[in-house]
Amino acid sequence: MSEAAVESKMEKFTDEVIRFAAACMNSRTNGTIHFGVGDKPDFVHGQVLGVSVLDKEAYVNALPQAIEGHFEYRHIQTAKMCIKPPRFVEVLNPDMTSSEKYVIEVDIVPDFVICQENFYHVFRLDTRKSKRKSKSKETEKEEKKLFFIRDHSSSRDLLALTTFAKPNEEYNRFIDDVPQLSLLRKQAEENRLSVVKSSVQGSRLSEMITGGSQSLDKSHFERYLIVTNKSHLVQLESLGFIPELNPTAVLDFDPESAKHGLMKHFEEQSTINIHLPVQYKITEAVEDIA
Repeated sequence: MSEAAVESKMEKFTDEVIRFAAACMNSRTNGTIHFGVGDKPDFVHGQVLGVSVLDKEAYVNALPQAIEGHFEYRHIQTAKMCIKPPRFVEVLNPDMTSSEKYVIEVDIVPDFVICQENFYHVFRLDTRKSKRKSKSKETEKEEKKLFFIRDHSSSRDLLALTTFAKPNEEYNRFIDDVPQLSLLRKQAEENRLSVVKSSVQGSRLSEMITGGSQSLDKSHFERYLIVTNKSHLVQLESLGFIPELNPTAVLDFDPESAKHGLMKHFEEQSTINIHLPVQYKITEAVEDIA
């Protein structure tokens, strides 16, 4: 891929993230934008396609730069806190092997404590660059200012040119409603926090594994048998306790487990005996075994 093509691809990525992020921040709603997922009319809605990613770090670094280029200076730090770093979810082939493509996800979380009752305009990148070099007329700035909101499943600019007799009426009404939106966001966060505090799912899992003893000794269960499929790296970070279970056996259905899955994770921490299906053969008729 040529340098110009790479630059164009990255610019499309950052522009779409900024547009989506500004809309979520103004509407006070969480959101996740995906790259590498198809949509109508060319694909089935939600169809996983994946995109080639040659340099993940380039995407990670491009986003803060785009935030600085698009957002008003006073809101840059807020935007950086609301717009989370991109995640790269590996796309697997039907046989569970790597396709070497990824779905890129970027989460937007406009928490009340961060956004308060502010609202967020963004500028086209060329506008921000010109503003650094010279002071433009206020009217020229206003013409290139954008104000996005979420409108069902899309983002819409309330400052876009319109034929309405009162073009800014909807924009002004939305600005007046921002304090109410912020209050609703605050209440929703408080309600969710109370639900999380009352949740006992983690305690239930701990009780199931330890038999209520809160210890991984063998006072309750003599043996553990683990059955697993594909394990992504982000999941493995939370599975450090599994080798401590000293399982009798692990039935691992991940064909790439030895490369970067649970098997590799186990080998780094303990000695294991590997038994592969190819080492065995059926010596009796299947119907007799069944």
